Amino acid sequence: MGRGFILAALGAASVALVGCGGETSGGGGWLNIFMADAPLQNITALNITIDRIEAHLDGQWVEIETDPQTIDLLTLTQNETMIGSAGVPSGTYTQIRLFLSEATVTDDTGTHDVQIPSGAQTGLKLNVDATVGEGTVEILLDFNVQKSLTRTGNGQYKLKPVIPVLLKELAGSISGFAVHNGRPLFGVHITATYTAGPSYDIGTEVNTSMSMPDGSFKVWALKEGVYELDFILHTPGGLIIFVATVEDVVVTSGQNTNIGNVEHTPVIR
Repeated sequence: MGRGFILAALGAASVALVGCGGETSGGGGWLNIFMADAPLQNITALNITIDRIEAHLDGQWVEIETDPQTIDLLTLTQNETMIGSAGVPSGTYTQIRLFLSEATVTDDTGTHDVQIPSGAQTGLKLNVDATVGEGTVEILLDFNVQKSLTRTGNGQYKLKPVIPVLLKELAGSISGFAVHNGRPLFGVHITATYTAGPSYDIGTEVNTSMSMPDGSFKVWALKEGVYELDFILHTPGGLIIFVATVEDVVVTSGQNTNIGNVEHTPVIR
């Protein structure tokens, strides 16, 4: 790993960071970066290769030294992982630019190249208002593959990253199992909508996820408050076959809320 911001994000988002905790020498703080992900039906791997990262500080782009690294995003569906940790100079960072050299996706027909618009030329930018002082700052990136990966009519995959970003100490999550008559349901689309609290406007769709083959699911990067979860399972042709709704799910900063089994109702449409 190099110095500075080892990994920030693959899309546009905003987060304010304030240092706390340990110390580094020479007037700076410590930055730990974690990443999580949600699964995608019929996709078994999504690998991205990160070549270079730059950070914008005091009107200048600062090249951050880092070894190229390849990450399979679909290994991060249930457990977050630290993908970077480094000492950084004190100051307010306004933008991070990430350069991706390659991405591939593996589906039921094989492994395919993924087009990354401007990924290698101008980089993928993350807007931040990040004030780093002495101490440690941890942030969580939730790579929303469901919204980030698209496929054109000619079969070409494209990556336009959508990544909720939160301070890790403020980020909560919701987990459970999607079932029907006790049997797991795979590929259920889950939407978390904010219904009460000061974190978002009421009715805001905050994040999405999908259930795994064993029915388990986890919705990451949620600010504290009350949520409604809506579950929909449909056929590849778009026919809705199962639905469920769970209301008044309370999320607490820094904690996971497990809601257990969510029983789904069959639907004919």
